[in-house]
Amino acid sequence: MAQVANKPGFGVFTPQGWRMDLAEIKDPVEQYNAMSRVAQEAERLGFDGVWLYDHLHTTPQPTLNTTFECWISTAALARDTQRIRIGQMVSCNGYRNPAYLAKVASTVDVLSNGRLDFGLGAGWYEHEWRAYGYGFPDAPTRLKMLGEALPMLASKFRHGGRRNRDNESWCRHKKSLFTGKAEEAWNSRSRGGRSGQGDCPFSRTPIPP
Repeated sequence: MAQVANKPGFGVFTPQGWRMDLAEIKDPVEQYNAMSRVAQEAERLGFDGVWLYDHLHTTPQPTLNTTFECWISTAALARDTQRIRIGQMVSCNGYRNPAYLAKVASTVDVLSNGRLDFGLGAGWYEHEWRAYGYGFPDAPTRLKMLGEALPMLASKFRHGGRRNRDNESWCRHKKSLFTGKAEEAWNSRSRGGRSGQGDCPFSRTPIPP
């Protein structure tokens, strides 16, 4: 019997402030409540996922308007919803230490009862990088950083709560889907004379226990 392909899923971005989509609401508490209501309504209507941006300032110009932090908001929405998947499009590798990010993601995955979609990218919004003290490496360097982070993150989840060989950080998780824009990163590494093999293609790839 022929195997049936997975059906396409449909998701929505919740207002988060990055695109000035909360600017007309003055109370920050009500701004978050608006985010939460969108996520809950998307769940009620049968959407598959709700998404957030991993940005710290508004676009196209930085302003003093609210932009809610991505991972804290993801954790909050995990508790405000029951079924819909939650994630980012995508998390910026340069904003958090990869081992720490794995711990954050595994915690959110448990809070959501296994509904996290975890995506990772190299980052591009120069003003944010510089404003928060990260500098702004050129594109090949950012892609190299991403290529180095992906297997580190994947290894934390593959151990499924057991201590890694390096005797350092480890994570518990339920059923997270880990994705990353790895092809460009690994191709960049190949041009530098190293292996172009990557183990996290840009797809909804379950990380085994």
